[in-house]
Amino acid sequence: MPCSVFQFMDFREYLKAFLEERKRLSKGWSHRFIADRIGLKSGGHISLILNGKANLKDRALEALVDLLKLSPSEGLYFRNLVHYNQAMTHEEQKHWFTRMNESRDSSVTVLDVSQYVYYSRWYYSAVREALTVFDFTGSEYQQLGAKMLPVLSGAQVHEAIDLLIHLKLIAKDGNGYFRSMNSILTTGPQLNGFYFREYVQNILELARNASQNVSAGEKYNSWVSMAISRDSFQKVVEETRLFRKRILKIIEQEADADRAYLLNMNLFPITERKRRKKS
Repeated sequence: MPCSVFQFMDFREYLKAFLEERKRLSKGWSHRFIADRIGLKSGGHISLILNGKANLKDRALEALVDLLKLSPSEGLYFRNLVHYNQAMTHEEQKHWFTRMNESRDSSVTVLDVSQYVYYSRWYYSAVREALTVFDFTGSEYQQLGAKMLPVLSGAQVHEAIDLLIHLKLIAKDGNGYFRSMNSILTTGPQLNGFYFREYVQNILELARNASQNVSAGEKYNSWVSMAISRDSFQKVVEETRLFRKRILKIIEQEADADRAYLLNMNLFPITERKRRKKS
């Protein structure tokens, strides 16, 4: 089953993921097959669209929505997503981004630029996830902090809760407990560089601490060193993106969480690039 279209910010990435899943089930889903069904001349045109070298026209777009068998809400989001990705001006992007966000599935929330402060401290997101697991009425700051790894002070939990309330990312449920309002958060088309760099540094430090202080049965570590070309690098990045989307689907369907985790994926160079000799 392909990932939900609501988890994607690029219609081309969604189509690639959709095709990957369909090809596992049936060999009939080729670029040529899609082109025939949506009124394009050749499968090569589909490749151009997927690689961002050609646009998806309105008539083909409508035929594609039918071919993918998207629900009304999915189809609306997909149309807005296509227009957003193909927008030529900043004003057009802004218009279609707003329309896209309005039609998004409620389980996925796109953070506004004003909410990027959420990434300025690692424990803001950690406390938000902890509220899915532990009951918190609004006063047990020290107790909740003691359940965090590493342990947070009552003041840090208080700070996180105040910010999460201010950003409208948590609210009290019918039983009086604070809960996350959305299961999945994502950033919009851009991410503030300062907050992102700080967050990455914090996450790497958490990973270092976990490697020393969390028992083997409670964590999973995997790494590989590789020598690859630029093209293969892009393929690895694409596979990682698809893997991340499948993880998000698992999170979306979770109904009985008993612990909060952090999954961190990094791919970075460990040598300089080889200089090619001019022929």
